[in-house]
Amino acid sequence: MYKMKTVTKKITMTTLALLFLSFSITCISTAYNPNGIKTLENQNKINALLSINAITTSDNIGKQDIYKELAIASSQLKEQMTSFTDQELINVINNNEYTIETKIIAIQLSKNINHGQGINDSTNFKEIINQPSVNQAIRMNLLNAVEMDSETDIKLLENIIKTDEGDIVVQAMKKISQIDFDKAVSISDGIIENYQNYNNDAIRSAVKTKSKYFKNMGNNVSKATLKVEKQQYIDFCFNMFKNIADEVFQDTMIFSLSEMFDMDAIKSIVLNDMIDRDVKIFCIDQNYQTLVKIITDNPSKADMDVLIKAMDLFPIKEMAPLMKDKVDSTSSTQQQQLISVISKIESQGRPATQKWLKY
Repeated sequence: MYKMKTVTKKITMTTLALLFLSFSITCISTAYNPNGIKTLENQNKINALLSINAITTSDNIGKQDIYKELAIASSQLKEQMTSFTDQELINVINNNEYTIETKIIAIQLSKNINHGQGINDSTNFKEIINQPSVNQAIRMNLLNAVEMDSETDIKLLENIIKTDEGDIVVQAMKKISQIDFDKAVSISDGIIENYQNYNNDAIRSAVKTKSKYFKNMGNNVSKATLKVEKQQYIDFCFNMFKNIADEVFQDTMIFSLSEMFDMDAIKSIVLNDMIDRDVKIFCIDQNYQTLVKIITDNPSKADMDVLIKAMDLFPIKEMAPLMKDKVDSTSSTQQQQLISVISKIESQGRPATQKWLKY
C-alpha cells in the first residue's frame, strides 16, 4: 500500500543555508574562475563572503551556533551587496573557492546589488542557468533571482524541462506558467500525451500545471469538453501512480489531483484502495469545500457513499448538519450508515481547517 513519503536525512550545510534564509532575510552555481575572488575591489566584500564561507564548510556540520553565526554573517554580506556589480556576483558564482552555500546566499541577496537596483543584465546569469554542469541548487536560485519574460526565456526553460532532471524541471515549468500560462498548459499537454519520451520530473511538472489549469481555468471551456478532459487527466494520474514506483512521483500524482479541488478527483482518491489512509485524510481535509459542494448539489447514492466513507476516515464537524439533512432522502441501508457516521462526526469530528476554507 502506498504511503506518503517520510524521509529523515542528515542535515547538510546546504539545507541549513536554505532553511535559514527562507525565514530570516529572504536573501541566495559553478563554472571555474580562479581569479574571481581577486576582482572584488572592496576587501569588506571579500571578508563578508569569506565569513559565510568559513561557517558553511563541512567542519561546521552539527555546530550548535550555526544559525546564529550564519544570521550575523548574512546580515553583514547583505550590507556589502549594495556595492556589488553584476560582474562581481558572476565572479563569485564562477569561483570554486566559495562553498555552494556562500554562492546561494549571494544569489538570494542579489536584489540588493547595483545599489539596490538588482541585476541589471541577466544575460550571463541565464547562460549559467542553462549549464547542466553547474550545481542545480545554484541554477534554481538563479531562476528565482532573474527576470524572465521573453520567448527566448521560455525556450531556455523548455530546454531544461526536456533535458534536465530533478526539481529544477518542475521549477522551470512553474516559471513558464508565470510568463505565459497558456504556453505552460500546451507544453504540459504535449508531455502528458507523449509521456514515454519524458523523464519523471517532466511528467511531474506537467501534472502540476494541468492541476492548476483545472482549478483555475475550467470556466474557459465548455462543461462537456471539460468533463471529458478532466476524466482523462484523472485516469492518467492514477495510471502513472500505479505503474511508477517512485514515492516523490506518486506524491505528485495524488496531491495534484487533490489540488484540483474537484468533485470527481476527490471521489477517486477516497475510493482508491492503493492510497494510504493518511494521504486520504490529508486530501479529505484539503477538500472540505469540495465535499460541501457534493452534498449540497443533489448528491446521488454513489456520491453519498463517498461522503460517508470520507467522513468515516476523517470526520469534520461542519459536515454533520449537512449530512443530517440527507438522512430522510437516503435508502434504508445507506440511512443506517449515514446515521452512524453522523454520530462519529459529532463525537470525534474536528473543525474544518481554516486555510482550506477559501478553496
